[in-house]
Amino acid sequence: MKTERCGLCRFYHLELEIKNGNNDGMKLHEDDFHAECRRYPPVMGLNEDFRAMVDAEVLSDFYTFPIVRNLGWCGEWQRRTNVVPQTS
Repeated sequence: MKTERCGLCRFYHLELEIKNGNNDGMKLHEDDFHAECRRYPPVMGLNEDFRAMVDAEVLSDFYTFPIVRNLGWCGEWQRRTNVVPQTS
């Protein structure tokens, strides 16, 4: 398993990790997990993206961090100090 991946990066917001998949007891694939990347500050999004989800009058501007997958990787990866890589 590759150790240089987002899920083991210090910028991967592990505390708010989201798990995709079924809730029927099936084991999830490693790439079913994603979280915010906190490498850079959040960027302003477009409220048009969320008009169907909330009232457009309530939502004016919003800021968001990029969402990355557990198995992703970028050139700015840095090892998370409190996570031990799993061995296959």
